[in-house]
Parts: sequence; C-alpha cells; structure tokens
Amino acid sequence: MGRMASAAVGLLIAMSACTASGTSSSSSSGDGGGNGEGFQGIFSSKPFADAVQMSLSQAQTVAGFAIPRPDDPLASDSQIAKVWIDTRSGQPQIEIDYSSGVAVQLETAGQHLATTDLQTSFFQGQVAQEAAQTNGQAQLVSVGGQPGLQVPEDSAVYANGQSQGNGGDVEFVFKSEVIDVSGRFSNADLLRIATSIAGE
Repeated sequence: MGRMASAAVGLLIAMSACTASGTSSSSSSGDGGGNGEGFQGIFSSKPFADAVQMSLSQAQTVAGFAIPRPDDPLASDSQIAKVWIDTRSGQPQIEIDYSSGVAVQLETAGQHLATTDLQTSFFQGQVAQEAAQTNGQAQLVSVGGQPGLQVPEDSAVYANGQSQGNGGDVEFVFKSEVIDVSGRFSNADLLRIATSIAGE
C-alpha cells in the first residue's frame, strides 16, 4: 500500500490490538481532545494533525504552486467538498475531498523518488512489502506512463485474514509530488482518476 495509506493501516492495526487487550493510548493528533478514549486522532475529521480547511485558491497560495487535480466524472473541481493543508513540516501536505467520496492526498516527493527508475524500484518494493497484507493484490501500474502502486478496495487484511474494510488507492509521483487517489471505487475508476491528473 502507498506510504500515506500504509500509515492509516498501521494505526488501525494498533487500534485493533489495543481494543483487544483493553488498553488505550493518548492522542497526539493536535486535535485538542483529551477525553481519554485513546487513539481519538484516528477518528478526527482532519486528514493531518495540524490540517486547516480552506478554499482551493487559498491552499494553492499557501502551498506556493498550482495543486495537481483530477478532471474526471468522479472527481472534478465542481465536485470539491473540502480542501485541507498542513504546513507544519515545512512541506505542505494537502488533501482534496470530493463529493463522490474520492480523496486526493499530496506531499512532497523525496530524492529517493527523483527519477522514473527510482520510482519504479520504490513501488516494486511496496508491492513486495504489501503482498502478505493484501493477499498479493497490490500491483505495479502505469499512471499516465509513470510507475505507480495500486491497492484494490477491501484487499488489505488483518493478520487473522479479516478485511480491514478499506477503500482502494493508487499512488504515483507527478511534478515532484507523491499523489494518492483513494476511495471505495473499482481499480479501473481509481486508475482513470489518477491518470487524469498525470495526463494534465
């Protein structure tokens, strides 16, 4: 699974383990909660700890660049519901939520993803790494001619084989940004949406 999606999966696994053992952990999400329920940050409506909701134009001003976006029947500018940005790390993390249920996340790509060959190697490694957790369904795909990772809807499972109930996602690199397109849609839909970004 992609780096952004994998983090969420890891948190869900931790939550499941803590629920089973009856333990909990305090949240460090920065949401200002503190009701002692444990892992409350997972249920926050914010995609990132210090995310701020704003308009698309405001987010592009804060980010300092034109944010790559899909142009698809399931995800177009007319369907944008929310735009989030977190600049705490010095590099913007961005999420655009669409009324259809599609979400697009962006974060700056590191030097380990600077070339197509490095991207191919990285995503091949991700496919191998996620093989057990997705029953071998994670795959290397082409997104507008660039290498990417696709994880089908409901393919991620817990150690006991039970589905984690996650949507699918496609992750790739475009204009020095790692872009993750996710939602409860078919492989074809998510790949088409991702390709509409890479093909702009």
